Amino acid sequence: MQSIKILNMRRYALALFLGISSSCTDSSGPADLVGKYTLDRINNAVPPQLASATISCDLLITGGRLELRTVDWSGLIVNTKEDCSRAGGTITLDSIRYLGTFRTAGATLIFETLRSLEDTLRFTGPITFGKVTLAVSDAMRGLPGPIAMQFGPRQPL
Repeated sequence: MQSIKILNMRRYALALFLGISSSCTDSSGPADLVGKYTLDRINNAVPPQLASATISCDLLITGGRLELRTVDWSGLIVNTKEDCSRAGGTITLDSIRYLGTFRTAGATLIFETLRSLEDTLRFTGPITFGKVTLAVSDAMRGLPGPIAMQFGPRQPL
């Protein structure tokens, strides 16, 4: 009877050890990341944040979201506000939209979108504690970078 208790305790300890050690590795794959993420921080500060400025206008990032899907296209949306009021212009609200796919490499998410057949944009960053941070850079659309955009926590689609 005593040897059965010891054997059961050893099995329990082994199962506990294996559970703890496997949870310390990165087990998140694409299916584990499927969901909606809201833009939480930009360069470690809450939105809105200045993305670029000229003599007459400022471009601010005001919000955004990341939707990751394995079956269909994934999407990255960056909400912007272009303020040209100091030069007598207007304030324009807009969204920069990227359709693409994503994959993981270890604890890194790679979001890829085609600007054209010859030009692929890749935004990469770490996956940590249910959040995704992407280094976004697209000077053609007013986002010189890299701009660290942290999205999360994950919500179901």
